[in-house]
Order: sequence, then structure tokens, then C-alpha cells
Amino acid sequence: MRRAEERRARLSFCVGRMRAAEVMFEIVVEPAGPTYEALLAYALLDCNRFSVVTQASLCHDTSTSSLLSELSPFLVSERIVTEWPGTRLHGPTATLWTCELSQATMSLLQRVQSLYSWRAPIWPEDLALYEPTGTVWMGSIAHEAEAFMMPSHRSWRELANAIPGLSLRGRRTES
Repeated sequence: MRRAEERRARLSFCVGRMRAAEVMFEIVVEPAGPTYEALLAYALLDCNRFSVVTQASLCHDTSTSSLLSELSPFLVSERIVTEWPGTRLHGPTATLWTCELSQATMSLLQRVQSLYSWRAPIWPEDLALYEPTGTVWMGSIAHEAEAFMMPSHRSWRELANAIPGLSLRGRRTES
């Protein structure tokens, strides 16, 4: 019970920081393989940016630096932060890497085989996707195996039909 309460508190925090009084979809089963690829492909319809995070307090493999280097031509911003979609740090800072979402970056994102594989030491952490307004469309907390979607103009049915294998649970957010 306590774990469920902590998860709700985390999701309420991240949702409250993004948009008030809208529907949020929790991703119930990790998108992996073809479902993960379909999720990314569908995101191209609504999103123009994505972000990942690196924390200096965590060790990173050469695959992380290699991926970030390949993403550098698409880099929109690199910021030192203490919070990002779904996460708030209470200690050291992290670097939030925000990049353009396009067919070119899609192939780089598809190197990772599943949504919750976005974690150190192999990869940067916590993939998030953003609408052109800057609103979070999807966020993840990979090490907690949690993710959520808040698409502005997509229904649960649209998402479920368009992304085979995507398992969602809807809930209304609180302001």
C-alpha cells in the first residue's frame, strides 16, 4: 500500500507541474520492442522534442557519451536541473539534454529497446517527449519502471488503437 501511495505522490507532483485538471494515462506495461518503436513513431505526430537526463553522481557507460555525441547536432538545450518530468532531486543536480524529435533522432532513440531501459549506466535516463507548446506528452521514471502520458488532443482509445500493445490506465489529474 505504501508503495502505491508513494507512486501516486510522485505522479501527482510531476502532473501538477505540467498541466492542471486534465486526464493522465499511466503506462501499465513497459513498452518494449515493437510497442516501444510504435510509441516513438506515433510521438512524431504530436511531439517535436524529447529529453534525457544524466546525473553526475551516477556512473555512465561509453554508450551514453556516444549517444549524446550523436545527438549533439539536434541539441536544443543542455541545462543543469534538479527536476524533470516525474522526478525531483533532493541532492545533487543533473543535466537535462533536450533535442529535436525527428526521423533522424528516431533511429538513435530506437537503439534502446524499451522505455525503462533508459537508465544509467548504459544509457541516459528518463526519456520524455514534448509537444510543440513545451507541454510534456510522455514522461518516464525508468529506474522505478513508471511512465505516464498526457497528450493534449488524443483519447485513450486513439492511443490504444494506434500503438499496438500499449497498456494504459487513465486518471484525472488534480490542480
